[in-house]
Formats: sequence, C-alpha cells, structure tokens
Amino acid sequence: MTDIDAQLARAPLGRRAGAAAVDSLILLAAVAAVSIPAEHLLRDGLTVVLSLLISVAVLAIAGAVLGALSVKESSIQTIGHSMFGIHAVLVSGGRPARSVAVVRYLVGRSAWLLALPWLIADAVAVLERPDRRALHDLIAGTHVLARQPPRGISPSPQPEPDPLPSPRRSPPATGSADIAARLAQIDRLYEAGSLSEDEYDGMRAQIQRLI
Repeated sequence: MTDIDAQLARAPLGRRAGAAAVDSLILLAAVAAVSIPAEHLLRDGLTVVLSLLISVAVLAIAGAVLGALSVKESSIQTIGHSMFGIHAVLVSGGRPARSVAVVRYLVGRSAWLLALPWLIADAVAVLERPDRRALHDLIAGTHVLARQPPRGISPSPQPEPDPLPSPRRSPPATGSADIAARLAQIDRLYEAGSLSEDEYDGMRAQIQRLI
C-alpha cells in the first residue's frame, strides 16, 4: 500500500465519531440496566459510593465483554464499527489478541464515560496526529481504517504482472528424406576427397542425432 492509499484507507472522522457514539450508548444502556435497580436498593440503605462502585464494575465488565467479542478475523470491529464501515487493525499486522481488543475498548470507551478530560485528550490526539491515532490506539498498537474507500475515491491501481513469456517453439522435425539426402551429400564429398575421414565421421554423427 502506498502512502496515498494509506491516507485514503483511514476512517473518516465522521464515521469514527458515529461508531464511538454507538459503542458508548451501548455501555450506558448496560450501566443503566443495573443503576436503575440500584436506586431502589439505595432507598433501603445502599450508600451512594457503593452504588457508584457497582456502576463502575458493570461498566468495566460490559466493556471487557464487548471488547473481547469485537475481534473479527484480522481486525477489531465493534458494533459501532460495523454500523459505520470501519475497523481497527494492528499497526504491526496480524490477528489482534482478545486482550488487545479488551484494553482498547476499556481505554477508549469505558474511560470516556468515567473521565471527561480523557475523552477530550483522546479527541485532540485524533485531530492533531498525522496518522489520526487516538490515545487508546497508541496504547493498543492499532489504527482505524475504513473497510471501503470513501465515495468517489479509488485506490491507486496495482501494477499488472508481466505477461508470461510464450513458450519457445521447437524447430520442425527433420524428415527422413532430408536426412538421407544429407547423408548422400557428405558421402559424395568424402568420395571426392573434399572431406577427411574425421570430418566425414563427425558430420554423419551430427546428422544422425536428428533422427
């Protein structure tokens, strides 16, 4: 892939923002599913700190599970990634381990919901870095690419392979009549004294190899 192709393959910022929003909403829904029942328990003596700890634990567990499930063949593809046609791949190449996907999801999604400054720093990294890698990409060793190039843009054409050389044609087989004529000719030359015995034997041997 050329440098131009690498730039075209990077996921557009709009797609990345949409995917991040979807993944964050999924995490918020998981936290809400536990936090709402926790509010009822709070009335029965559950402290606010314990309620927050439960929410954080649910956030971490949900993030770990979703991150582990996001590994698809040779890339990381969350639910948001799938909806917006992007995926994350290792900078070094190869199939990412589930532990890498979990770390990336926790740092890039769960941490956003816990600390607004981290979300801002992550967004600034994407906007300022030439390679458009967020902080969670730097930690996980990944970068986000579009699964298909943006509309109206096609990658540079790959050079066509050189055509296979045509097989060399074998010389036409020499007919038996032609060989007999040649043998008769060197016989006449030998009898006339134009050829020595060694020359005569050598020429006959060469002609007989054509049979």
